[in-house]
Amino acid sequence: MKNLFSAVSGAKLYVYISGLAVFDPKYDKIIETTPKKSDTEFIKTRIKAQEFLEENCKKSGINFSVAYLGDVVYGNGGFFKSMILDRMQKCTFRIPGNGKYIKNFIHVEDVVGALIAVIQKSETDSYILTDSKPAPFVEFLNYISDNLGVKKPKMVPTALAKLVLGSDAIKLLTRSASASNHKISQIYDFKFPTYKEGLSNLLPKL
Repeated sequence: MKNLFSAVSGAKLYVYISGLAVFDPKYDKIIETTPKKSDTEFIKTRIKAQEFLEENCKKSGINFSVAYLGDVVYGNGGFFKSMILDRMQKCTFRIPGNGKYIKNFIHVEDVVGALIAVIQKSETDSYILTDSKPAPFVEFLNYISDNLGVKKPKMVPTALAKLVLGSDAIKLLTRSASASNHKISQIYDFKFPTYKEGLSNLLPKL
């Protein structure tokens, strides 16, 4: 991180990409000022990196913005396609626990559009980048199943999932929290305001 900051020290704006997992999930509606909670090594690293960049940008006179991405960024590629979509089509995807934990979703095109809006504003600020419909993870997956005509994924005990993927990974995946996109919506109009609109546009193209 120090080397990266040195390489861009002459920039006018630094946008740090973080995630909603850094916020304390006990709050009913997560916003940009919700307290953070470092309960995994992954989250501790993200928070420390943000603190380092924020401090050094301030010293260097560089505007510093943070973009907290939704829990699930979906599109034709990346983690969503390889770890969720492809495995659902092969009937090998498994849901840790009951899948009823609330997640926040955003189409990759809206991620790009929202980041452009943040860059154009070019101010020191923070934004949550997620759509307007947090929903249970299992509901999101069942919507995909129904539209692809494949079987709904089976569930596995959380304890078993931890043995395969690790305790921290499952803790993050099964974390339940609802976030607000009110602030970013003031500077960016979402192309896909809900996951149903985004998936309805995406799935027929795959």
